[in-house]
Amino acid sequence: MANNGSPPIPAAEHPDRMHWYNKLNHGWSLEACSSIFSLGTISPNAFIAVLSTASRASLVLPVTESISQLKWLHLAGKSESKLLDLQVFDNASRGPLGAAKFFYSIRSASFVPYIACFITLAALLFDPFSQQLLAFDEIDTQQQGLSSSAQLSHVYDFQNAGVTGAGNIVGDLRDIPMRTAIINGLFGQIQPPPFLCPGSKCDFPPFTSLGVYSECNDVSQQVTVTETQESSTVTRGWIFTLPGNVSLLAQSSYDAHRGFVHTLVNSTTSQKQTDDMPISISIVRFPSLGASDGPEKNEWLKMLQAYRCSVYLCGQSYANWTMANGTLNRGTQQTSKLKRVDEQSENGPLINFGLLDQNFSDTPTLSIHMLDMENVGVLLSEIFNLKSNSDQGGSENNYEVSLSNSPDPAAIVHNITMSMSNRMLSGPNSTTVYGNVYASQAYVFVQWGWITLPVTVELVALGLLIAVSYMTRRAGHLIWKSSLTPLLLTDDSYPLTDAEDKPFWTTT
Repeated sequence: MANNGSPPIPAAEHPDRMHWYNKLNHGWSLEACSSIFSLGTISPNAFIAVLSTASRASLVLPVTESISQLKWLHLAGKSESKLLDLQVFDNASRGPLGAAKFFYSIRSASFVPYIACFITLAALLFDPFSQQLLAFDEIDTQQQGLSSSAQLSHVYDFQNAGVTGAGNIVGDLRDIPMRTAIINGLFGQIQPPPFLCPGSKCDFPPFTSLGVYSECNDVSQQVTVTETQESSTVTRGWIFTLPGNVSLLAQSSYDAHRGFVHTLVNSTTSQKQTDDMPISISIVRFPSLGASDGPEKNEWLKMLQAYRCSVYLCGQSYANWTMANGTLNRGTQQTSKLKRVDEQSENGPLINFGLLDQNFSDTPTLSIHMLDMENVGVLLSEIFNLKSNSDQGGSENNYEVSLSNSPDPAAIVHNITMSMSNRMLSGPNSTTVYGNVYASQAYVFVQWGWITLPVTVELVALGLLIAVSYMTRRAGHLIWKSSLTPLLLTDDSYPLTDAEDKPFWTTT
């Protein structure tokens, strides 16, 4: 061979006589192992950053070396190829920027280099896709051996407790918890229902229980006002007649010491019979205008607010109630009016009721002792039977203060009846129903859709490696990959070193 005066270049060592280490460097073994390893790391545990990084790094090696090998095949396969093409291929093998520029910087006769550059760019999505592969969620699992509980009352019967005298007079000790529940409701502190949860999360079975509910109407426009005959220039009185022929008194007075004062609130209760419902509550309220209003002015009367409320026994159904971390989550609560199913004399002191609403899933017979029915009326009358006088502006009666200061008296009555219903749930004849207790456990879900791109890229990269190996063998070239040795060879010795040398993938 002519060498133009240069010292002779020794012939390359025949591949069959190479040391195993040289064969590893000059063959495709390392790239094949890297490609297989990168494919094997795509698993449900790919969320681990180390494995994801290792997978991408293992992918880069066979792809970059394949691009480098395609560089020599391109240069040898086209007579019009330029040495500048070597730089474009070299840049493409070094990273995503060079791979992106490859698409518009060179025209190759084979589509394989473009596939290799596409793989280089697609590898950038490995990390975000692998991070989405696993999803974490908490699932509530039932705890064996634990149960939630709720109380209900189909019968509310204190029998003869708190009854004094031969006339069965209901005393103050008849039902102290009910008295407490009514007062708490008056001040907005509604007694909670008796739901117990021994764990972090619980549910409760549906049930129906005896309860109390109210209906209130604003009757301010239906009130008739009449001034009393006892009125004077200093003290004046008015009678307010509400629907149902209920009369309530309001007064105003004026003196040098206190100035002008007037009734802030007055209310009363009424009941057809002590052992019957409903209990009617009538309320009139007036705003406090202060000392600026004199006895000759009646502006406070024009601000009249009047309400007519009825309190009933009812059946209440509870469904889909839950508790989480000590907080009770209200489910659905339906109310049905009651109808008497027998006379009191037929069943002793118990009064039995049936539900008017037959759409309830549970329609039990609900009963209450006649003295407990009477006691409800007594307790409500203690709250709402007020006395009117012109000194209420400075009244020390906390019940009156709560009624006069509340922005919505109807809401007060509703809170009272809700608190009473919650009290009735745990009455003297209550029964217990049991639900389930749950604990949160963390679960890992594999979102297999996110693994599609990494697996596809890995398979394409493996196919790229096989295709480049086949193209090299078919062209009869040595496997130079990223080596610069071909640039040191003379023109007539390229692409082979010597005629007797054979490429690594050829047969003898």
